[in-house]
Amino acid sequence: MALQPAVAEALGLTDIVGGGDESVEMPEESLSFAEDATITTQDDGSEVIEFAAEEEVVENADHDDNLAEFMDETDLNELAGEVIDWVDEDEESRSDWAGTLAEGMTYLGLKMEDRSYPFSGAAGVFDPILLEAVIRWHGTASAELIPAGGPVKTQIIGQPTPETEAQSSRVKEFMNFYLMEGAPEWVEQNDQMLFWLPLVGSTFKKTYQDPILNRVVSPFILPQDFVVNFSADDLETCTRKTHKTKMSVKDMKMRQISGFYSDIELQEPSSSGEENTSAIEEKSLSTQGLSKPVDSDESPYDLLEMHVDLDLKGFEHEDEGEEDGVMEKSGLPLPYIVTVEVGSRKVLSIRKNWKRDDDTFEPIQYFTHFKFVPGLGFYGLGYAHILGNTAKSTTSLQRQMIGPCEFRELDTGGLPIQQAIMTMPYKGASQVSLELWKETRNNGRGLGGMTEIAVGEGRQDSPVGTTVALMEAANRPQSATLKAAHRGYRREFKIIGALFGEYLPDAPYPWPVAGGPNVIMRTDFSEQVDVIPVSDPNINSSTQRMLRADAIVAGATQAPQIHDLYQAYRQRYVEMGLDEKRIDAILPKKAEGAPADPL
Repeated sequence: MALQPAVAEALGLTDIVGGGDESVEMPEESLSFAEDATITTQDDGSEVIEFAAEEEVVENADHDDNLAEFMDETDLNELAGEVIDWVDEDEESRSDWAGTLAEGMTYLGLKMEDRSYPFSGAAGVFDPILLEAVIRWHGTASAELIPAGGPVKTQIIGQPTPETEAQSSRVKEFMNFYLMEGAPEWVEQNDQMLFWLPLVGSTFKKTYQDPILNRVVSPFILPQDFVVNFSADDLETCTRKTHKTKMSVKDMKMRQISGFYSDIELQEPSSSGEENTSAIEEKSLSTQGLSKPVDSDESPYDLLEMHVDLDLKGFEHEDEGEEDGVMEKSGLPLPYIVTVEVGSRKVLSIRKNWKRDDDTFEPIQYFTHFKFVPGLGFYGLGYAHILGNTAKSTTSLQRQMIGPCEFRELDTGGLPIQQAIMTMPYKGASQVSLELWKETRNNGRGLGGMTEIAVGEGRQDSPVGTTVALMEAANRPQSATLKAAHRGYRREFKIIGALFGEYLPDAPYPWPVAGGPNVIMRTDFSEQVDVIPVSDPNINSSTQRMLRADAIVAGATQAPQIHDLYQAYRQRYVEMGLDEKRIDAILPKKAEGAPADPL
């Protein structure tokens, strides 16, 4: 067979056949090195070499391995580009919602302004209606959802037994200890979340076993850092969701050394540009009088952690063919977690996001969505959306009524002050503007659920039930938002309990309590005990709780023959927030009656 010089060079045979411009005759048996190649001689004497497509062979990977270690770099780079493009697409879908939120946050009034427009010294005050609504809701929610004794209680599924009651008690005490003391960041981050939630409308929690801390964590995520397409219905059914996070150089190196991320070379992180700053983040910083650091020596990496359904190349789902029973690629997308470093456009890890041996490929849920008021899309509405226009109107009216005002020292040259100055050529604040400001503000307070009832005024003998009904009617909007937060905590606690049931040691795990150490076991977190929030979704304030307790005591006192007075008073002390030991000291348990002699 005659080989052209260029063909011989492409096949690496120049050392064998020599150089030159002439074609070289090669015996057919000498081409045995290319058993997967087909060489066809054309009419003009040229040869066409066709190599068989190389089948992709992926090494066997364990279920929990980082699949990025087993994939071709070209495929990884292509996937990184797709992830970044998908995030940009999802960001664009929520741009209107984010823009309204960013504009509304301006009227929190947390930043003092020295204005020079339209004239020097112009009033820069903000009407506090938006900040008032946020602070009031935060104060109520903090007391109801995270009490001092802990946010968790338990209930037994099925018929209680002494064993399940002891198990339930251990789970309740351990989870309250862990959330209030064992995980010191949980209380602080929840308090911050309960401030952001009424303002922005949607906040998120990510609950997982941290590979570095080696314990369960549940950090708070702001909406600008959690990207979901606005058309999605909910977290459980959406096909992709992305957590945007920043990671220090130290934490990145630790995760690479531990094998959690691929040990690949990354570009040095930089924060000199504003391309990674969202409108919400920029407005949040400017509202507080802060700015994004520029050219910092400690700039973090920008990561995208996407939970997405993929038909991953090299790890495709296979199913038996209908005719021959041979395993074939089905094209079924499976849930994965893909982490990309934005600056380098590199994939750090790809991990399967379903439990081992789960034939249904149900994705593991890490995130909890706390929604203030349901919106028109995936994200909820907060006071920045609900009261934004009201706050803008009342702020404008208030600034107009203040008018131009400036105090300066004046040299009158010995003249009386009345003769040295003249009255400004316009009238004072208009009564119409004042009434309009009051009416607009009252409407906003009603919309934000900030109306109050005069419980102590009017008839002093008003029935307790009537007062409770009036409070419920006035606080119905607030009650609905607290119920939504209650549901969010219920989902979060279930995820935390499931992680304890997976990662706690098999042997009894000791933890400190008053009077000596207690123990918890991994098997305690089973389906027999349900973990729920201690808050009551039907009560939105301590005042309402006390009024209901008083109503129970009043009813029991009026008809003691059909009530248990002991339990009625005990419930009253529980609603007052007294612990069990103090209640037992104030209200001793009823003595068991001795059996009477039958004679």
